[in-house]
Amino acid sequence: MRLWLVGAVMAAAVAAVVTWPSLNSTSWSWVTSPTANAKHNGAKVALTGSQGAVRVWQWAGSSTAAQVRRAGLPAIIIGHPSTVEWPCRHWSPASLAKLLHRVPVKRQRSSNVFIYTNDGVPMATAPESFFDRNPHLSKPPLIDMKAEVADEFLQELLLSQPGSSHAYVGCPLSQVLPPETLQAQLGPESRDFFPDQPAIEVNLWIGTKGVEAHPHYDTSENFYLPLFGKKTFVVAPPSVHKAVRLYPSLHWHYRQTQVSNLNDTGQALVIELQAGQVLYLPPFWFHHVKSPEPSISINFWSESQAYNIMEQAFTSPVPLDEDMSTSTMCLRVRLFIRTLLFRLGGVMLAATLPGAVFEQRYGLLRGTSLPATPCPSLPSVRAWPEERDPDKLKLESDSMKPHLLRLVGLFQQLQGDVRDLYLANFIEHLLFRVFGLDAVPSLLLYSLWFQPFHDRKYFV
Repeated sequence: MRLWLVGAVMAAAVAAVVTWPSLNSTSWSWVTSPTANAKHNGAKVALTGSQGAVRVWQWAGSSTAAQVRRAGLPAIIIGHPSTVEWPCRHWSPASLAKLLHRVPVKRQRSSNVFIYTNDGVPMATAPESFFDRNPHLSKPPLIDMKAEVADEFLQELLLSQPGSSHAYVGCPLSQVLPPETLQAQLGPESRDFFPDQPAIEVNLWIGTKGVEAHPHYDTSENFYLPLFGKKTFVVAPPSVHKAVRLYPSLHWHYRQTQVSNLNDTGQALVIELQAGQVLYLPPFWFHHVKSPEPSISINFWSESQAYNIMEQAFTSPVPLDEDMSTSTMCLRVRLFIRTLLFRLGGVMLAATLPGAVFEQRYGLLRGTSLPATPCPSLPSVRAWPEERDPDKLKLESDSMKPHLLRLVGLFQQLQGDVRDLYLANFIEHLLFRVFGLDAVPSLLLYSLWFQPFHDRKYFV
């Protein structure tokens, strides 16, 4: 039976492409301040790293959105119709209470920082015995979320005092507003952000004073509109993904960082927004969002082209059969991974990426608790005679070639750091699907398992 890497968990682990082309346009201006804050039409940008600038654009229709998206950099847009014409521009706790009936509210008392939890990933659905074998892992947290009366919650939004619970709302607007009301509150220009995309998600964000969203990345393009109160975005480019130590893609906090301060990367931008401005955040940029005061915002999301490309990769069949012997399965997985990495980045990438994934994603989680060596459920590397059998290697290489070439072609459409991060996600999930959850850290850590084969000609 052929094995496939499919499912919502796999699709959720994809990454997105960020490009950095230069633009020649008269509709934007630079905001730069290497030593102090800079203001431009109310937007304040504190530069804490080497990025050095953020662009401010004057809205001129959907062509502006297209230019901003092509630039692939965070940007501030002024003069958008949402700031002067859309009914939602008047939203406040009092006015929004007249439109909403109930809202899904997350509450926390111990911390003002909310971190996204996905209850469908492998570690979140693991049996109790998995946590018994891995005591360094806490169990997935229970989320205190329930539908609350909107009027009561929004009154509380303005009256929140230190010591009370922190509350946060993040949901599709279509979940809390009927279609006719939603359409009436947004102007026709709402399609101008993504005129080429058939599916756009419009979300509502409400936070009490001091609430923060833990640093993370999204695979979507994001146009963010604060409507009431101020918001602070600390953002950093995809190149910091190693420094921020992402949670494993198998973990319930995937896409979230284990390092909580993006400023420590030396490449962070601190962007302070207020009502009347629009922030564009490219896919896969890390962001830490703060509400220095009670706030109401909406945003427009559309999945990036790279996300759709990577869905094809994760739904591609892997040339493995369940009736293979363990030894043959191990050989083929090793050859498959090694060849994929070799074709995309040469010997250096093939030899270093798996171990780097363990160090960056599992090192902090495990502390001094290292996995067994080698994985107890697998045979010793030296017990695999097929690796030294040229005929066997040639046979396995030839049988995998069509699948590998298709996968290589998909990965080649990604760039640099984003490609490497997604490769890490792919390797984690492949090892999990074939060998099980417990085996993944062992197989990533012990470099013997990933030592190069003796002859590169078997890298198809």
